[in-house]
Amino acid sequence: MINVLANNMVYTSLGFAMAVIFFLLTIVFSLSNYRIKQGRNYSFLNEFPYELSQGVEQRFVIYLYFSQMMQALGFVLFGFYAFVDLAHYFGIILIVSWTLTALLGASIFFVKLRSMKGHIAIVACLIAFTLVNAVFLGIYIFKTIYLDAPLILPIICWILAAIVAFLAINPALKRWPFMDKIEQQDGTIIILRPKFFVLAYTEWAIIFINMLLLLVGFIAYFFI
Repeated sequence: MINVLANNMVYTSLGFAMAVIFFLLTIVFSLSNYRIKQGRNYSFLNEFPYELSQGVEQRFVIYLYFSQMMQALGFVLFGFYAFVDLAHYFGIILIVSWTLTALLGASIFFVKLRSMKGHIAIVACLIAFTLVNAVFLGIYIFKTIYLDAPLILPIICWILAAIVAFLAINPALKRWPFMDKIEQQDGTIIILRPKFFVLAYTEWAIIFINMLLLLVGFIAYFFI
């Protein structure tokens, strides 16, 4: 039993480290290269995740694909070794949702809005699975092998679930295609993307919430 827990700890820690390190590498490198190539700072409130990948030097895109693949692999690896109590339905639901989230979270960095239906479908599924992750991770910590974990951990999960639910029902999300319009003196209309672009910042919020859930799950693992 001790050997099993030790092995699980190794793979759980490895998965967590891979997911976090490659996520940070993607963000930090992309922001830096984006600033150099575009001559301006990237905005998390105004621009989509795929635009961060699109805005770097073309020769670096392959490395971003690799980084996202490794991040997704780490996320999945963590789930398979951290959520081992599958005797309850919520454990099974969590591991399935967790795995699908990893794949969707990686693809959202590369599926452009030109493929509008595909992009919106990915975002909708990612929001749904993130909500499932948050709700069922809280239940998993509260009711399974993590019984000694502080109550604050499942509460954090459920607070994050409430945030995801709010993002999903946000009335502004239905109007995301509408742009700001500025009329020039000569009557010309200039179409501008809003400073706070609801679909873009919603995607980023979902990405960061999943990373927070990963952190909560990792902390809870030490209370087995």
